[in-house]
Amino acid sequence: MRISDLQAFVMVADLGSFHAAADQLNITQPALSRRIRKLEEMIGVLLFTRTTRQVHLTAAGRNFLERARKIVIDTEESLASLRGASSSRRELIRVGCLPSLGMKLIPAVLGEFRQCYPFVALRVLDMNAIELVEEVAKGTLDLGIGMYTAANPNVQFKPLGREALGVVCHREHPVAERDNLCWRDLRDYPIASNIQQSGNWLRIQRALEDEAIQLNWFHQIRSMLGP
Repeated sequence: MRISDLQAFVMVADLGSFHAAADQLNITQPALSRRIRKLEEMIGVLLFTRTTRQVHLTAAGRNFLERARKIVIDTEESLASLRGASSSRRELIRVGCLPSLGMKLIPAVLGEFRQCYPFVALRVLDMNAIELVEEVAKGTLDLGIGMYTAANPNVQFKPLGREALGVVCHREHPVAERDNLCWRDLRDYPIASNIQQSGNWLRIQRALEDEAIQLNWFHQIRSMLGP
């Protein structure tokens, strides 16, 4: 198993695109496809399902992703350490990020970051907003990209932008026909909630408490991004 094949797998999984991954790795799409095919043949499972426009991880691919990512990161750090013995020392920055933000922000800047800081490695970990603050406060993360949950004397917060809460529903659902929703409009419908506490969960609960509203929390999900 070649590290370049694992790098290709992780890059496609993170970017969700063979075209974008090939650009980041500076190889052709056919060469990238060959790397993924060789890896799939070696481990004996399909890692992606492909359509003309989209690429999705299979269940086996999702299970394999974090192990592959760890191998890639550990290998790159080991190589950087060896190179650092005879040149510049390679540093490591540990970044925590909400999954939704990580998918949008991190891949877009990785190429430029590596060009500007070739001796700095990034370790990106996805976690919810509450975990981000806790890990930064403990010093296990250098920085976190998430949302403000509560003040912490050991953490400095800097706003980067604002994002509104939204409702996800079927296009034919009665809620979808409303232009301006308020919390009371949702009282009559079963609502999905996070399995564990998150920044959005705390934000919603505070808003409901302010308006003295109880919603029908009927379903539980891990993330809006997938099952």
